[in-house]
Amino acid sequence: MQELVIEIVKGHEAPIPRTVNKGKENERVVYDQKAYAYMGGAFPQEFRLSHNDHNNAYPVGKYTLALESFGVGRWGDLEINGRQMKLVPFN
Repeated sequence: MQELVIEIVKGHEAPIPRTVNKGKENERVVYDQKAYAYMGGAFPQEFRLSHNDHNNAYPVGKYTLALESFGVGRWGDLEINGRQMKLVPFN
């Protein structure tokens, strides 16, 4: 059985601040971190992980998704909760 491998790459691990809800009373800053998912293709797919605090950024390394990252959607389908996605070190 294959596992989804997610990698935080050296030189690309620093979180980048981004303002959401600009100009509104609930404006806030989130910190986006680049990550790369190995999904069976020739190259990994880049995506972003968003954190509420830059101190929550993941260190360089390989990870997989924690079970808490998954849930059942309102229509009964399995989904990844992007806002609560958690990574665990890959062995």
